[in-house]
Amino acid sequence: MRVLITGGSGYLGQFLIQHLSNEHDVAFTYLHNAVSPQETAAQAFKVNLATREGLQAAVLDLQPHIVVNCAAVSQPAACERDYEACKALNVPKQLVTALQQLRHQHGHDALLIHISTDQVYDGSRPDWREGDPTVPVNAYGRSKLEAEQHIQQEWPGRHVILRCSLIYGPEPPFQPVGRPLFVQFVEQVLAKGQETDFFTDEYRSAVYVYDICNVIQHIIRKYKPKASGEHSTQQQQQQQSDQHKQQQEHPSKTAADVHQQQPNTDTAAAAAA
Repeated sequence: MRVLITGGSGYLGQFLIQHLSNEHDVAFTYLHNAVSPQETAAQAFKVNLATREGLQAAVLDLQPHIVVNCAAVSQPAACERDYEACKALNVPKQLVTALQQLRHQHGHDALLIHISTDQVYDGSRPDWREGDPTVPVNAYGRSKLEAEQHIQQEWPGRHVILRCSLIYGPEPPFQPVGRPLFVQFVEQVLAKGQETDFFTDEYRSAVYVYDICNVIQHIIRKYKPKASGEHSTQQQQQQQSDQHKQQQEHPSKTAADVHQQQPNTDTAAAAAA
């Protein structure tokens, strides 16, 4: 299957490119940090998900079966400084619109796997469940909750939302990501014998990066995309059923007479698109 990973030059994105390329035709998007072609054979698209620049080629031309949305402003301090810029990227309105256009223009429904966060909860206790109330207490959490709500409303039945916590693992496989990684940071300060302050009241369920990759791989393996032309086939079957019903109600009419009374569903669909 064709898999598009947005934010493919980020930490999780790089591991997903490496992990999924063995079984799937993988492409990815980046904005500032292009991955060298020598590092991976995956097709790269420069895309600004906040402004829609580059989405035509990445979504409408590629026509992916799966989109894994890893792109985000994930530094809480940056989200607090400029919430509008944070929300423009973290709430994937342009991406969802492109998926809707892909459906209207090509009859192609892609599965959207969206990476969210445990920070949609207020953090007042441990062991949160999926159905617990979401009350984010910082800008990053608010933006990710808005993203979840937008996807649920605008792309229903074709999405999976994964609320990940602190992601840890080895160095990224292709190139540095330009920000400190938690495990590597702790290793460095311990090696230097350097005193460092940590939170004493923060409890999080850290998740290994390869475990996330395995979960996403499992979801993709279970997903069965609609066959090409399935939408038009369903339209034709419905039209034939309607014709048969009218022939039963008006046996004196010929099939040609009945056909002339039917609306042109292909033209209507094209006009709507």
